[in-house]
Amino acid sequence: MTHLDKSTDPFLSPAVVVFNLNKPGNIEKAIKGERVGTLIGQLGILPCQEHENI
Repeated sequence: MTHLDKSTDPFLSPAVVVFNLNKPGNIEKAIKGERVGTLIGQLGILPCQEHENI
C-alpha cells in the first residue's frame, strides 16, 4: 500500500510509505496516520517504526 503526498514539506513531498499488510493492525495504523513501516521520500529512507518482523 502506498500514499503519495504532494506537500511542499521536504519530509513529505513526494513520499511513499511501505509496510507489511499482513501484520495485524498495520492497515489500521496507516489509515489513522500512525507511524508504521518505512517512509521513502526526498530525504531518503526513514524508518517509521522499529523493524520488528515487518
